[in-house]
Amino acid sequence: MRHAGLISAVGAVLIAFVQLTASALPGDTLYGVKRAAEATWLDLSGDEFRRAERTIDAASTRAREAEELARSQADEQLISRALDDMEQQTKAAVELLTKAESGGDGDSAKVLDEFTTHQRRRVAPLVPRLRGDSRERAAGYLKMIEGVRASAGGG
Repeated sequence: MRHAGLISAVGAVLIAFVQLTASALPGDTLYGVKRAAEATWLDLSGDEFRRAERTIDAASTRAREAEELARSQADEQLISRALDDMEQQTKAAVELLTKAESGGDGDSAKVLDEFTTHQRRRVAPLVPRLRGDSRERAAGYLKMIEGVRASAGGG
């Protein structure tokens, strides 16, 4: 019985730790732990479609982080890194969804349409608040997702 209690206690600590890292932003001490947890979650995906959905979730998280960093007037490099990671994860998700679609998994076009719509609504208002490289990255990202949306039949 003591082992069950210990396992429960360790589990509770791990859950609390993951929840604590969920709000970490680039530049925070626990941000690396957050990203490692995301990578593990992606690695545990069962198929291409599920992995694509989780990669989309990660790209959406990067958009929220960029938004929060801009709101707090964080260092430009941190914002730029969040935007770059968002773009890389979006490209990875599109590639995974393309593979999943050719394999007959899920409704890739619908998922892409919903994702690009959501990202556009989050990123577009951010552009005027950004400076320099971050502004260019965000504007370029919007063009990229419009292209993805159009090629997927959503626009």
